[in-house]
Amino acid sequence: MTSRAETDGLTPSLDNLGWPFDPTDLALEASAWRKELPDAFCAEIGRRLLLAELEFSEWVLRRVEKVKFESDRNISRRSSIELNVRQDAPVFVDREGDQHWLVPLSMMRRRTLVNLDLQDEQGNPIMMPGIRLAQQFDQSILLAATATRSPTLTGAGSELRRFVRMVIAGEKHQILNSMWSFEDRDGHPRPAYLTELAADPIFTTALYRLSGNFTLYVFLPVSAGRHRLLRMAFDEPTDWEYQTASLTEEDDGGFTYRPGRAVSWYERSHTAAAFGLRPTRVRFQVPAAENAASYHFEVAAPGGVQIIEASLLAGRPNDPMRHVSADHVVGHSPTAGLHAVEIPNGSLCRAQVELGIPTRGWLTTMLVSCWLTFAVLLSVAVHQLPATSGWTSDQVTNVIVLLVSISAGAATLVAQRDFGGVGARLVARLRAIGVIATALPILGAGLLTYRNLETTSDARVTAARWPIFLIAGCSLLAAMLISAAWAQSWAAERRKKQRSPWDMADEEVQPVIDDYLKALQQYHFNTPAVGIRSAEGWHERYTWDDDKQRKAVAALQASVSPTCADLGTACALRDGCATRRTGIGR
Repeated sequence: MTSRAETDGLTPSLDNLGWPFDPTDLALEASAWRKELPDAFCAEIGRRLLLAELEFSEWVLRRVEKVKFESDRNISRRSSIELNVRQDAPVFVDREGDQHWLVPLSMMRRRTLVNLDLQDEQGNPIMMPGIRLAQQFDQSILLAATATRSPTLTGAGSELRRFVRMVIAGEKHQILNSMWSFEDRDGHPRPAYLTELAADPIFTTALYRLSGNFTLYVFLPVSAGRHRLLRMAFDEPTDWEYQTASLTEEDDGGFTYRPGRAVSWYERSHTAAAFGLRPTRVRFQVPAAENAASYHFEVAAPGGVQIIEASLLAGRPNDPMRHVSADHVVGHSPTAGLHAVEIPNGSLCRAQVELGIPTRGWLTTMLVSCWLTFAVLLSVAVHQLPATSGWTSDQVTNVIVLLVSISAGAATLVAQRDFGGVGARLVARLRAIGVIATALPILGAGLLTYRNLETTSDARVTAARWPIFLIAGCSLLAAMLISAAWAQSWAAERRKKQRSPWDMADEEVQPVIDDYLKALQQYHFNTPAVGIRSAEGWHERYTWDDDKQRKAVAALQASVSPTCADLGTACALRDGCATRRTGIGR
């Protein structure tokens, strides 16, 4: 892979280029265009931005992401990003003469962001471009990718320019129609100008990435220096449906990834998790793991549950011989930390945890309550056997009081809420079984009270005899199911702890898996799980490798365009585009 030094040293004469436009003015102006979609901003800026995105791990040192279950409906993601701004980062000069680096911080999915928050080291908000200006920058990336293959296609007013506008800034139906034309499917023939580009890995990869995602850009003041520590936060909705992700190998040797489709409620693993017979598996997309030299993922268990097992897998499914970063820990704990390093560009990155119900507290209380309830119902049923003597009215009354008392006492214990939110959701079905079990004595008392009130007490007991046995049988089933859940939890808590392969604190050596597809099966990433998608963008097609990476970087470094005049872009229509500047911090 091309080194950072080679990248910085290739075009020293362009290091002092600057764009004398106020970022806020540009964003407001671009957003004011209503009838016509904005054009690409500048191919030279696009070239630098695409290089930065291809080489995220060469200038982003570390990303630390912390996930917390805020409620049973959403999770929060908090990331800290330590980076060195690239030497070739585009510089914008505002109306006050202050200089700002334009930095692509991450790729984001094209959907509404919830509670997005960006802050610098001092907790101050970070300036971002508006959506239209960001689309201009993304269009510039596609033009720069095209220029490495066929610069003549990027001329002003060309069909390619209109195609790029539709893909980046068009409405949803325009985006779909444009992509169908590029793929030559669904009755949309591929135009001649796209035929050559369809075979180009640089353009194809950039197009597929930007057709479903957008780049999150930030403007960082040059005066603060190149070494920065930024913080980003957003929330993710959670529906708790079990899903099965698909990873399909294509004819060309690449893979296609789909986040998942919902499985039926009676699917075996889904049903077992719902009734506490196995831990609930939750899988997170962590696509930003490839965008840093080092990545750390930390997840905290919600109240009332514990993490039984945690895994992280990052690598290229289409390139099994390439570096795979895997982390795996076993042992019940309130938090889990997973680590990955040197993840190559074009990787599929996911993490997952197994959440289990601890035996202490509510589960043990419900277990004891269910068995006591069954014991009382069984004693009532046994005393109604034909060989036994009949009951008097006072005895029947005493039995009814006993049943009501045991039901009330058990309900009080089961109803104790040691936790809420996610924990309450995970035990919802077990809690329902507990409610049913505690209601059974009330049902038995009702049978003894209201069955044949006009008859004698002996006849009343005889009529209620077999229903009482049936109620006792139902109580036994409930107690056995709760016992199975308790036994599973007890066994999980006593599993042998397995330290992370990154843990060097003891002499135990953990196996390291260097094949992505084998790790996929061993760590159960191919099984149904609660899928939590990320607001950050992920790849859907996996065909990238080191050879394509090297060729792409070399081609972009060779296609230097110090001006935008030959492209007719938005920047070229202004006076003073890409002028020389001085006084830049290093």
